[in-house]
Amino acid sequence: MLYLNKEDYFEVYLGSMVSNIGRDTLIALYQPIIGHDAVSLYLTLFNEFKKQRIGNISTIEDLLLIMDISISSLQEAKANLEGIGLLQSYYMSKNHQNFYKYVLLAPKTPSEFFGDLLFRGLLVRAIGEKKTNQLNNLYKSKAMDLEGYEEVTASFKDVFHPNFDSADFRTRIDNDETFTYKVKDISKGFDRGAFVSGMETKYGFVKSFFKKKVVDEIARIALLYGIDEDAMTDYVSQAYDEGSKQIDFEKVKKLAYNDMYFIPTGNVKVGKEVYDGSSLIAKKLEMLSSYSTIDYLALKQQNTAPSPSDLAIINTISNEYHLPASVINVIVDYTLEKCDNVLVRNFALKVAASLKRKNISTAEDAMNDLSKSRSSYTISSTPTVVREDKEELSAEELDNLLDDLGD
Repeated sequence: MLYLNKEDYFEVYLGSMVSNIGRDTLIALYQPIIGHDAVSLYLTLFNEFKKQRIGNISTIEDLLLIMDISISSLQEAKANLEGIGLLQSYYMSKNHQNFYKYVLLAPKTPSEFFGDLLFRGLLVRAIGEKKTNQLNNLYKSKAMDLEGYEEVTASFKDVFHPNFDSADFRTRIDNDETFTYKVKDISKGFDRGAFVSGMETKYGFVKSFFKKKVVDEIARIALLYGIDEDAMTDYVSQAYDEGSKQIDFEKVKKLAYNDMYFIPTGNVKVGKEVYDGSSLIAKKLEMLSSYSTIDYLALKQQNTAPSPSDLAIINTISNEYHLPASVINVIVDYTLEKCDNVLVRNFALKVAASLKRKNISTAEDAMNDLSKSRSSYTISSTPTVVREDKEELSAEELDNLLDDLGD
């Protein structure tokens, strides 16, 4: 264990955005568990972060003076923040001088907090079940009866009239570290061992709970939605029903989807490479192989969230045909091209069935197979707006397109 010294230097960084709601949650829900000294340290470090943006590096002695606290109490408060997941600490010693980098992390939302077995249990242990339920009810949404009402909310497009071909939407800002949703590279797969270990260490699940069928379904959802192993441990813990001792996989999917947001971009980007048109087929293949299906569909419609009906089609293909996300990406791409930018359910399912019968399991093989159809399958990385005005094709339309597919 490292012991703090008042001559030690430290810098503060933000690992995630800390909102006013987060600070309210910190006091109402975290404070009974970690104590007022830890909450005071968190808020003081947040204030130091703002000061350090225009000033010098701080010392531990600065914290002791600001908080009017002993160094042993500061040490304990720091450990409580680290243990509860609100602070990460990094240490370096150079020329007999100690340096720390502290990274503040945002508190869980009330929904995440009460959906977490460990956090809810710690709060019950601290203040009792009755008061915990009172706090839970305090943060619940007010029920709203909409019977007889019709939604008349103005849409984003109606109000702001964005033109995504404009140079304004292709302008790059200097800061590449802005807090944002990050695309998971699905070509690396899903580390089942890391996920199970995470559930064991973070939430106290025994490894024997995770049968192969359960972990396979979790991996399928993770790769479909582009969610990493650590985030999936949070979603699965929230979707675990203590009464039935089962995981609500529909809730897992909902949590995974709701945690994502999409930002309009002018270029498709994988890693550090921007798709500018050169080596288009190779780059398109890389994108199909590395994007989750949800990310890819969002990209095809100017990085806006897929509709519930499109999500249902994607989940049906994944559930019924057990195809990799990279192959489903090709199906989405092919269907949009052949069906006038509409993700038509019956056509997409027919294409999926065709590829499944041929035991196709890679994006490259799927692209090659579909490119053999009598009407060429073009390769384009240009984002297009996906329409939702037609979810099914007539029997005649479907037959014509399937003739093209050659299956």
